[in-house]
Amino acid sequence: MLQPTKEVMGRKALMAKLERKFASMKATIREELDQADHVSTTCDIWSRAHRGFLGMTVHLFTKDLNRKSYAICCKRFRGSHSYDRITQMIKEVLEDWGIQWKTSGMTTDNATNFEKAFKEHGTQQTQAITQFESSSGSDEEDDDNLEAVNLENILAEGQDNKELPMHFRFAIEQFKFFQYF
Repeated sequence: MLQPTKEVMGRKALMAKLERKFASMKATIREELDQADHVSTTCDIWSRAHRGFLGMTVHLFTKDLNRKSYAICCKRFRGSHSYDRITQMIKEVLEDWGIQWKTSGMTTDNATNFEKAFKEHGTQQTQAITQFESSSGSDEEDDDNLEAVNLENILAEGQDNKELPMHFRFAIEQFKFFQYF
């Protein structure tokens, strides 16, 4: 032994220490998520050696406008990666972290199973259009004719009956096609 006065921690003690640390970290992240009005998320599913995994991250701005990002899930995804199972797993993670009603959108790759999950169970994207008319074309008059848009209402619109937030596809996935030309 290199240090005979030291004792090696046993498996049970190590696991207990890891579980306490995890609970502490989760509580700290949960406090920040509870204080946020809106968050956005990313989600991906991958397989390696016949084992599937689901990973999720969450992104938010604090009250003092600092950007924060956290990995909130990396867990086994057993069985088929069907759209209904994806919906259920995403819903469970969002509920576990208490962000199901404050998630403004989720970014994923272009996989058809994600597309169908969000088509069947997701909030449809809405567009806010502001209109103004200017008789003289001056900037000062344009400012007087601007219509204020309440983004909180737009973000919350339509989420009462949906299980998943709005869906956004990761743009780089759309550009992979062009690398071969």
